[in-house]
Amino acid sequence: MIQNIERDRVVTYLDANQDYLKPGVVCLGFFDGVHLGHQAIIKEGKDEALRLHVPLYIHTYDVPPIQVIKQGLHIKEISSLDEKVDLLQQAGADIVAISRFDDKLMHMSGDDFFLRVLLEQLQARHLVIGCDHRFGFKGRTDAAALRDLCNSHHVGLSIVPAVRLSGVREISSTAIRKALALGDITSAEEMLGRKVSHSLLQRFMSSGNDIEKVEEGFE
Repeated sequence: MIQNIERDRVVTYLDANQDYLKPGVVCLGFFDGVHLGHQAIIKEGKDEALRLHVPLYIHTYDVPPIQVIKQGLHIKEISSLDEKVDLLQQAGADIVAISRFDDKLMHMSGDDFFLRVLLEQLQARHLVIGCDHRFGFKGRTDAAALRDLCNSHHVGLSIVPAVRLSGVREISSTAIRKALALGDITSAEEMLGRKVSHSLLQRFMSSGNDIEKVEEGFE
């Protein structure tokens, strides 16, 4: 696992000292696989960061939240944490900010997460989310609720629409997992925007994988 602060502070765990962090743009999500939909969110974030002359932070979690919410569920991730960090860096992240998803965070309200993590720790000036992003206890904080929070605290917000293949099929990590489990390499590669490795395909075609949506709110 990635240590507390490594790679010239490209990665930080948010229970560490973040005194060096400056106000910036924050993209929110689990980003498993860093597929084309994620890349659209990151591009929007990078464009906004350049406009504001601030760094781009990408916030994610150390484990799939659904595995903490539903004890005993096993999710095969498309990308390991190390692989994800590399992909997020390549996509434009200045810092990948990681929260440890534990029982305390699972029960944190959306308002508290917004205040404690996004404002106090990450000093967000602008947030970027996908249109279906939810967070906070039981996933109660959706895009509309987040917009109200942002307006109340003078924080900018961009909501990125879903990216679809051929204008029909929505790209998601769940859809990619299903494609990999079925051996549908073509669909998986179209959604990822890159080649699928043999080892990744073999891992998903083996038994013991639960296909679940992991980018859910806390429960």
